[in-house]
Parts: sequence; structure tokens; C-alpha cells
Amino acid sequence: MRHDHIVHLVGIFQSFNLSPKGTPEGFVCLKGDSTFQINFPPELASEVEKRVLPGVKVEAEAVPFPDAEPEAHPVYELRQLFGGEEPLIVEGKGEENVEIEGIVTRLNYARRGEVNGAILDNGDFVHLRPHGAKTVGLEVGQHLEARGEVRPGWAGTRVIEASHANGISLEKPGKKHPPHHHPPHHKHPDPHERHMKPRR
Repeated sequence: MRHDHIVHLVGIFQSFNLSPKGTPEGFVCLKGDSTFQINFPPELASEVEKRVLPGVKVEAEAVPFPDAEPEAHPVYELRQLFGGEEPLIVEGKGEENVEIEGIVTRLNYARRGEVNGAILDNGDFVHLRPHGAKTVGLEVGQHLEARGEVRPGWAGTRVIEASHANGISLEKPGKKHPPHHHPPHHKHPDPHERHMKPRR
């Protein structure tokens, strides 16, 4: 199974797993006669605790944990935990240098209102940043090929942080620093130099 493949999980919450510092960093659920484990960043422990209770059903989306022991029960990394007023979404590090393509069905806008990416016909979100969107002339109906880091997104979709799109590099050119001007060098008199007075 691919490590970036979203898995929908449902089980009965059993207990938390604790980090060496004593804070929750994962939990174990029971599904039928088998158990599975879901890990999450320890800094999200308080948010996770709001959404799970012993003996209560847990619903989550996760990806397989790449370093799990082969003999262990199934282990996953949390991407989305349902429950509470709104789901808890966890962003994870994605797979690098992945290529995806599709048709742009709608544009995505940044907080300031600039176009910064596109939603493809398969639901994937291609994040180009405003500079990249302008560079490729992003518009609805366009065929878009993108390459970059891919990570799981919301509701089973994927997010690609594009470094290239339609064969164009989206890296911003580096800022050129103005040449550094040094002040004119004034020669200081040598204190050891003897000044001779002209003879009269």
C-alpha cells in the first residue's frame, strides 16, 4: 500500500499511547477482533482529546505509517479526525517530485484575493502561489501538468506544492542585491613621515 494513500478508519477508542515526555502521541482502536493504531503530533494532543472518548466510536482518515514494524498491528499517521464542532486536520510531509495532471475545474484564491492555485477534475489541489498562477496563465478548462511535493489533503484529496507546471519552473528568481559602494578612500598622512619646511 502506498504511504500517501488515504485510508478511512472506523473503530472503538481503547487508549492513548504516550510519548517519553508523558503526553499522548497516538491511540489504539478496536475493530472487531483486531486493533489498529493512529499516531499524531504530540502538540495536537489536547485537540485530539476533545474528539475521542473511551469506548466511543472513532472515525478518521489516515495514511499508513512508513516505519511500522511488520509484525505489529496496522499503524497509521493521522490526517483528519472527525468529531467535535469541526474535523481536526493534520498536515504531513508529502512525497517529493511527484507528477499529477488534470483539467482545471475551478480556481483557488489566497487570503488577499489573488489566484494561487487550481482544483483539478479529480479533486486534487495544485498550489502554485500567485506568482506561479500568473506564470502559467492559470484559467478554468486548462490542462495542467504539475510536479512537486504531494501530501494528503482534505476529504481524501491530494495537495501538490508545485515546483513546475506545464514544463515551466515556478521558482521565483532571486533578488539581485545592489552593488555595495565603498566610500572613497582617503589617504591618511603617515605619522612617521617627516615634513620638510622649504628653505628661505
